[in-house]
Amino acid sequence: MKKIPPSIISVLAGILLIVMAYWLDYWTYDLRPSISQQGFGVSQHLAWMASTYFAVLLMAGSLLIWLWFTQRHVQKQPVLSLIYLVLGSMMPIYSLVITSISMSLNSPSFVVYFSVAPHSVTSFVSAFIACFGLQRLIFRLSAI
Repeated sequence: MKKIPPSIISVLAGILLIVMAYWLDYWTYDLRPSISQQGFGVSQHLAWMASTYFAVLLMAGSLLIWLWFTQRHVQKQPVLSLIYLVLGSMMPIYSLVITSISMSLNSPSFVVYFSVAPHSVTSFVSAFIACFGLQRLIFRLSAI
C-alpha cells in the first residue's frame, strides 16, 4: 500500500477547509433569526450567536491543526507555496467576480451570497491560506 505524500494531504485539507467554511457560513446564515419575526427573543438571538461562535472556533482550530501539520510534515517548495497562494486567493477573486456580475446585471443576488462577504468565515480561511502560502514563498527557510 502506497503512502499518500503529506503535500497532497495538505493541499486537499486546504481545499476542504475552504469548503467547510463555505458550508458553515451558509449554516450560520440560515440559523440567523429575523428581527421582524413575531416572538423574536433574546434566547433565539443568543442561540444563534453561540452556534456562530462555535462554527468560528471550529474553523480556527481546524486552521491551526492544518498549519501545524503543514509546517511539520510538508517540505518548503516554491510550487507548493504558490499552490497555497492561488488556493487562498480564489475565494476573494470569486467574491469580487460574483459581486461585480450581480451589480452589473442590477441584480440583488449578491446579497444572497453571504459566504463571499468580506467578513465571512470563508474569506478569513482563504485569506489565512493565501498569507501562509505567501509566507512560505518569501521566507523559504524560516518558520512562522
